[in-house]
Amino acid sequence: MQIGEMIIAGAVLFLCAVMLLRLALGSTRRERFDRTILNAWQRYPLRAWESLRRQQAQRRQADLDRARRESDARLRTEAEEQARTLITRARDQAHGRVPPPGSSSPAVERDGNVIRPQAFRKPEPGATHPGSDTRH
Repeated sequence: MQIGEMIIAGAVLFLCAVMLLRLALGSTRRERFDRTILNAWQRYPLRAWESLRRQQAQRRQADLDRARRESDARLRTEAEEQARTLITRARDQAHGRVPPPGSSSPAVERDGNVIRPQAFRKPEPGATHPGSDTRH
């Protein structure tokens, strides 16, 4: 027999013994026995059940708190990373090192407060304009 079957068999044997004892008692003793068993049943398992539920709720809350802290930390590092990237890109664009995103124009020249995009320069003689096609 396996351990589970032995436990179930022991519980059934215990219940049969309690019921046999109850049958052997007189009516007044049986009422007192029933009252004692009922009071014990109401008192102890409910406390154990409430304690178990409270422990489960505390564990669940602790797991949620830990998951929230880990998620917050991960989101915070991602946000810091994205902010650093955006700040670097904005600085590079302000200093003319990188063209703005979505822009096809090359970098601009800065002279203090003056911005001179290369697209506004007059083409040199003999050079082709990037948008024009000389073939017909």
